[in-house]
Amino acid sequence: MDNRPSGMHIAVDTHMLSGLLIDLNIARRNARSYPKGHPIILASLQKVLSSYTLLMQSNSEIAIGVARDMLMVEGTSFDKNNPVFRDFARVLFELGIATLVLRPGVSLEELRNFILLLGLKREEVHKHGGIENLWLKARIATLSVRPVRYDLFTATDENTIVAEARPDREGTLWERFARHVQNSAGGEESEESFDPELVAAILNGQHDHRLRADSSADVDMLADLARHLGSAHAGDPADESSMGKLGTLVSRLNPELRRQFLNSSFSGSNQSQAAQALVANLSTDTVLEILEDVNTKRTSMPPVIMGMLQRLAEQGDQHRPSVGEGGIGAHDPDVEKIRTLFSEHVTEDFTPDEYQQKLNRIMATATLPRLQGETVDELMETLQPHFVESRISEIILQVVMAEPGDDGGVNSLAAYMGDLCGYFLETGEYEKLLDVMRQSSETGMPPAFGQALGRLFSSRAFMQEILNGLKIWGKPRFEQIRGIILHIGEPFIAVLLDQLKEESSMSLRRFIMDRVVEFGPLARDAVIRRLSDNKWYFLRNLLIILRSMNDPSILDHLRPLTGHDNPHVRHEVFKILLHYQDSSAEEQLLRDLDNPAPGGQLAVVPLAAACASPAVLKKLVAMLNRTGFSAGDCELKSAVVKALGEIGKAEVLPELAKVLGSSSMLHSKQLARLKEELVHSLEYYPHQIVVPILQRLASGKDEVARQAAVTLQKIKGRQL
Repeated sequence: MDNRPSGMHIAVDTHMLSGLLIDLNIARRNARSYPKGHPIILASLQKVLSSYTLLMQSNSEIAIGVARDMLMVEGTSFDKNNPVFRDFARVLFELGIATLVLRPGVSLEELRNFILLLGLKREEVHKHGGIENLWLKARIATLSVRPVRYDLFTATDENTIVAEARPDREGTLWERFARHVQNSAGGEESEESFDPELVAAILNGQHDHRLRADSSADVDMLADLARHLGSAHAGDPADESSMGKLGTLVSRLNPELRRQFLNSSFSGSNQSQAAQALVANLSTDTVLEILEDVNTKRTSMPPVIMGMLQRLAEQGDQHRPSVGEGGIGAHDPDVEKIRTLFSEHVTEDFTPDEYQQKLNRIMATATLPRLQGETVDELMETLQPHFVESRISEIILQVVMAEPGDDGGVNSLAAYMGDLCGYFLETGEYEKLLDVMRQSSETGMPPAFGQALGRLFSSRAFMQEILNGLKIWGKPRFEQIRGIILHIGEPFIAVLLDQLKEESSMSLRRFIMDRVVEFGPLARDAVIRRLSDNKWYFLRNLLIILRSMNDPSILDHLRPLTGHDNPHVRHEVFKILLHYQDSSAEEQLLRDLDNPAPGGQLAVVPLAAACASPAVLKKLVAMLNRTGFSAGDCELKSAVVKALGEIGKAEVLPELAKVLGSSSMLHSKQLARLKEELVHSLEYYPHQIVVPILQRLASGKDEVARQAAVTLQKIKGRQL
């Protein structure tokens, strides 16, 4: 129920609703692809909850209408060309849902139950008493559904059909159908609106003006009308009149729309009654035109076509005039075409060779081969929407490569391919997406096609959605996403840096930083331009990226940061400057090593590991040789030992030996830990010198001996 004041209407934010529907479709696919309780399922549900809550902040109720492959909001089809929305509409329609109603206050548990219901098959829904019954059992209160009413078009013994509580809608089935078509075209109802030729003109016009020839809704309406009229009681004047008007309508449809109607409406044996009734009301010219279309297009032949042939045969037997009379005779060209079409073995001309061979083998054995379980699963997989969309993308690429046509056709195909790429992105089909990217940029592709897709791939929204996949799909997709980022190239750098600034996950930050480093010189200037950012942790990550690029030209941009307020930033800057042996940084380091303030020396000693100059080395050795082994002294000397180990100069080994030979009555424990740290650092010095020392130390029985044995094992492992 809508709780807003009467007369007040707030338009639905279609952008936010699109995001919610996409998130729902992703959550549905995740629930089907991953085992129960998988963190990816929970993450996608939480994203749905966030999108849902944000959308319903300004709406008290949103009703989404559901057609076979289309969603409708506020009476308008909702982005019908988007494959993700078409896929979601098919799922809802399969469950028998005609309307999905959203209201504020949904819980995570309700969303989880809703997603589970979306994974059911139609047979399972019917088995449990329909979607409404299942909805009650699932305890979903915030969302509600209205089921599809399959009883709206039914035959009746009455001369007129009266709609419930709608006395202004009385009339025959034909009148109700014609009224619906007229209203959908925005016309006003009149007696002329029931004219079958006018209805045919409207349907033809709607079909011709569509961006893509998707006439499934029109075909479905026609099929329903034909079935209901075909199953009506014989002799009913109203129904017979309606069938006659339907025959006139079919005769006036354009060939493409008529072909869709015949192929989809009368392909099953249970439709023979409706087919016979329709054929009886078609003109001979229309029958011949349909058969000519079958012959020209080499389309399949539903039972209704066979009925047409039988009708022609009967007419020929009853009313066959002589050739001289100018009627339908033995040498009539249309009759000759029909004879050719239905002559013995001619069906082989309309059937692929491989398929015909299989049919011949089945006919020879007189039994159908039994399918194995794995084979059935493989066949069922080919019916999944993602498989179909994947093959459609391959067809489009082949068509564009072989016969690109004019710019209008290329742009239309590029727009459709863009929708498919969005579908691949939302469903995690990154390998297929990357394949499309690579093929669209090949030399043989029309420039307009590649440029149109290139604009999509380099758009901010598209690239951001790629990065969102890092959280949705997790580490198994990291390498595929990496390939897409590298293919898009330089436009992705700014998006990566923006994401790095806000990212809270350490593993994702590392992934993003590695991708920026991979761009090398292309990313250098973009990173430098952001060195004025006021977030120190982001600035530190930028410095780490610059250091990994191994480019000395960055030093001039880093020197101003030596006076930064944050010690972490200053530390990274000095590490880079010292790595490139910058003289000003070395002078500052020597001054800091003489800093007598408590903790001052301890903060800069780790920086000395990046500088192997004799002056710095001398300072470090002097600090190691200072007297005293108190807790503070040993902490500083331990830092010095680590720095010397990273430098790895053999000339400092005699100074280390002095520490190993020292003793202290008052601070024996602190000194013992310092010696263990020192022995551990020996693995970084020249092995031919330290191995004999370690072997001698390992012969003892104290903790130093144990550490010496461990260090020896590490050295031997490196030598293997």
